[in-house]
Amino acid sequence: MKHRWLYRAALAFLVYILLLALLTSAERAYPQASIRSFGDAVWYSLVTLTTVGYGDLYPVSPLGRAVGLLFVLLSIGALASLISALTAFLRRRVIPAVRLGVLRKNSCYLFSEANGSAIALARDLIRSEPKAYCAFFGEGEPPVAVSALGRRSLFISGSIADTAPRLAGQGTRAVFLTHADPMKNLAEARALSGLQLRLYCFGPETGDLPGVQYLDIFSGIARTYWNAHPLKRTETVVLLQGSGRLARELLDQAILVNCREPFQRTVCHLFGDWAPYLREHFALGQVFTFDAEDTRHDALQFHQEAWTARPELLEAADRVILCEDDPAANAEAAQRLIRYFPFRGQLHAAAPVVLSPAVAFGADEEACTADAVMRSALDARARKLHEMYCRSTGADTAWEALPLFLKMSNRASADHLLTKLRLLLPEQDVTEITPAVCEEAAERWRRMEDHEPCRQNEHLRWMRFYALYNWRRGLEKNEALRTHPCLVPYAELSPEDREKDENAWLQISRLAAEGGRK
Repeated sequence: MKHRWLYRAALAFLVYILLLALLTSAERAYPQASIRSFGDAVWYSLVTLTTVGYGDLYPVSPLGRAVGLLFVLLSIGALASLISALTAFLRRRVIPAVRLGVLRKNSCYLFSEANGSAIALARDLIRSEPKAYCAFFGEGEPPVAVSALGRRSLFISGSIADTAPRLAGQGTRAVFLTHADPMKNLAEARALSGLQLRLYCFGPETGDLPGVQYLDIFSGIARTYWNAHPLKRTETVVLLQGSGRLARELLDQAILVNCREPFQRTVCHLFGDWAPYLREHFALGQVFTFDAEDTRHDALQFHQEAWTARPELLEAADRVILCEDDPAANAEAAQRLIRYFPFRGQLHAAAPVVLSPAVAFGADEEACTADAVMRSALDARARKLHEMYCRSTGADTAWEALPLFLKMSNRASADHLLTKLRLLLPEQDVTEITPAVCEEAAERWRRMEDHEPCRQNEHLRWMRFYALYNWRRGLEKNEALRTHPCLVPYAELSPEDREKDENAWLQISRLAAEGGRK
C-alpha cells in the first residue's frame, strides 16, 4: 500500500514537470510572452493551482493556453484534495493524538477492532463507568457505530500493538483483542503480554499465556443464557435443535449447571449431527444414560432425523431451544414451529428478534457485557469458593497459582451455586445469588434431616465436570492419563470423600455470613 502511494506520487510529479517544460518551451517562441523561464512556469502553475491568480504571468501561445487551461481545471480538484487530505489528517491523526493524551490521564479501554461484539462491550463499559473512555483501532474511516457511542469513544487509525505500549501502566484498564481470527488475537496477546496491561483475548482458552483472559463468544452466550434462563422445577424434558458451535457450548454449560440429580431427573433430546461431539466427549457415558427409559441418571438422547419429524417430542418438551449458528435460521425455525406444530413448553431461539411467544437470546448486547467478558462476578465467586475451601481443608494454594483446569473447576462450581439454591428453595424462582437468599437456603439446609441427596448431587456435579474432559476411574489421580479414583458412583465413595461433597453445600452458609458482614 505504501509503495503504491509513492509510485502514484512520483508519476504525478513527473507529469507536472513535463507540463512545466512544455509550457516553457511553447511560451519562449512568442516575444510578447510573460513566461520566459522554467521558474516563471513554476510560479504561474502554483498561483493557478492554488486559485490565487495574481495575473502577473499568463500564457499567450495556443499550446501554452492549453496547458494553462489544464492547470485551471486541476486547481479545483487540487484544492478539494488538499482540503480533504488536511481534514482527514486532522480527524485521523491530530485529533486522535490529542485525545490519546486525554486517555493517559483517564480510565480507558482499548479495542483492536470495531466489530459488533466490541461495540456492544464498549457500550456496556461506558454505561457502567461514567468516566471511562473506549478507543478502537483500525484502517479507513471510523465506523458509524463508534461515533454513535458518543464523545467518550474514539477511532484511531493504525494498530493497537503500536499504541498500547505507550499507554501501559497509565490510565489503561484493559486491552480487548477482538479480531474475528482467534490466531491473530493470540499473536497480538503474545506481543503485549509483557506489558502492565490486563489483556482479554477473544478466542478459545489455551492457558499458555499467564495473565491473559479469554472469551469465546459462543461460550459467553451459553453461560449468559443458562444464568438468565435456568431450568424451572417443572422443566424436565428439553429439546435442543442444532449441533454447531453454539449448540455444543450450550450443552457443555447445561451439563455443568443443570445437575439436579437425585432430586430431579432431566432428559435432553438433541437434534443434529452430534457424532463428532460424542467422539470428542467419549466419557460422558459415565454420568449420563443415552436411553430415555433408563431412569438411573439424566439422559441425553441424540436424534439423526430432523426435529420436524418428531412432533410428539415437540409436544412433550418443557423447553425447546433453537440454536443453530445462523440466527436467521433459528428465527425461521421458530416461526415454523409456532405456525405448524403443537407445543406446550417454552420456546427459546438464538436470534435477535423472534415472534411471540418465543424468547430471543444470544444478541451481542447480552453476551458481550463487561461482566460476561471479564467474568468479574464469576471469577470473584470462584476465587471466594477456593479461598473458603483452603480455609476449611488447610490448603494454601493461591488462586493465581492454580492450574487452568482447577480454575475451570472452581468456575463450574460457582456456576452451579444457583442450581443448589433453587434445589434448596424449590418454591421460589431464585434468579440471583444474594446474601439474603444464601442465608435462607442455608437455614433450609440446616433443617434437613438427610443430607445424603445433597452430597450425592455435588458428587454427580463434580463427576460431570471431569467426564466432560474425559477423565475416567483409575487407581490414582493421573493428569496425563486423566484418571481419578473418585470417579465412581456415590455409594462406592469412602466416608471421608462423602464429607468433602458436603463442604460444597456448607459454603452457602459461609457465603451468606461473609456477604452479611459487607
